[in-house]
Amino acid sequence: MNPAKNHLFFVCICFCLFSIPLSAQQEELFDGFLFPQYEKGYVILKENKNLRIASHLNYDTFNEKMLFLNTDSSVMELVGEDVLVVVIGERAFLPSENGKSFYESVSTREGQLFVQRKSKEISKGKAAGYGSYSATSAVESLGYIDSSFGTKNLKSDELFKTKLDLYFYLKNGNKFEKFFSTKTLGKLFKGKQADIETFAKENSTNFAKLEDVKKITEYCFSLSK
Repeated sequence: MNPAKNHLFFVCICFCLFSIPLSAQQEELFDGFLFPQYEKGYVILKENKNLRIASHLNYDTFNEKMLFLNTDSSVMELVGEDVLVVVIGERAFLPSENGKSFYESVSTREGQLFVQRKSKEISKGKAAGYGSYSATSAVESLGYIDSSFGTKNLKSDELFKTKLDLYFYLKNGNKFEKFFSTKTLGKLFKGKQADIETFAKENSTNFAKLEDVKKITEYCFSLSK
């Protein structure tokens, strides 16, 4: 299998034009949103690849929804099943296979890496009196619904923070292949597992860091040439 090959030629062009280098990306979130405000962008639908639908968009990492501003400034959800690609500024997003979330396309020197972002609110501790907080014995995961669709479920006596989880994929035809370790990445590059293990060990690869994942992905693509 060669994940570097994408049979959707049009999509490849979009990714090459609009995916930005990983080092230029910021992982700061804004109340769970990827951007501080709704940014200018456009949507290309599967049914009409030659039409760009301009809009102001933002991505909700809590609910994994692509949102846009309607003509009356109301917030609407973009249905992923109908979408080919979303471009916000210079960043491109592709709908997941089930169309319920979007993955950002990140360019490497050899191919494309896809990043899924998912956030949740976690408890830092409960009120201990005099304005201080005590650490809880176990981190508590809390439900969250964006204000556009509901309300946060937070407890008044606890302090919370946002935890962002990253998931990585390569694309094989129309299928996203998930990986999270040298073992799972090695399965996508048959016969190269030993080389990948060596690279990860020599470079102390951390699969929780975007920059590390980009580097090892670039290396894997170079092996498949």
